[in-house]
Amino acid sequence: MFHVLVVSFSLIFLSLSVHAGTPDISKMSAEELSAYQKEIAYRPDKLRPLAEKGVPWAMGLLGRYYSDGLFGSIYIDGVELPTNKCIGLHLLDMGARNGDPRSQMWISMAYYTGDGVSKSCQQSYYWGKKSIQNGGKSSSVEYEIQKCAAKLSIKEKEAFKDFDPETEPPLEIIDIPELLFLNDFIKEFTGGESCRW
Repeated sequence: MFHVLVVSFSLIFLSLSVHAGTPDISKMSAEELSAYQKEIAYRPDKLRPLAEKGVPWAMGLLGRYYSDGLFGSIYIDGVELPTNKCIGLHLLDMGARNGDPRSQMWISMAYYTGDGVSKSCQQSYYWGKKSIQNGGKSSSVEYEIQKCAAKLSIKEKEAFKDFDPETEPPLEIIDIPELLFLNDFIKEFTGGESCRW
């Protein structure tokens, strides 16, 4: 019984210490916030508490880690978290719906390439335009928007003015194979995932 209490208190203390180390970003100036974002951009252990609090840019960055496995496996508190396209796209979707321009840009690119979602020039166009409206800067998204604009009807392009990320249905993630990137070669292996919510 004593062992169970010690473990429980240790877990509570660890959880509090992780969250206690997270500064109050609502009190930061724009410059301080930008510097803090750059400081923790490659730290999933620092992004996770912010993502759990619903901070859009943290959800987007953490989603990118899960989705793409940018640095191989993710380690948070010494625990390895495998890359997972479903979790990653879900986090990107939540960040994009809450106005994060980078998340919106990554969702646009996913729709353009069909990476985990069904290809859709219209959705790529809408999310890309929304990203740029919100201050996102990406030459690849601008290129996608131009390519898709050529394929869309005038009515489809005009429908963008009614596009509201908060009311869009959730991403429908398709069954996708995982990919390994080795020395600039892509090797497909079995074990795709499917997650729908």
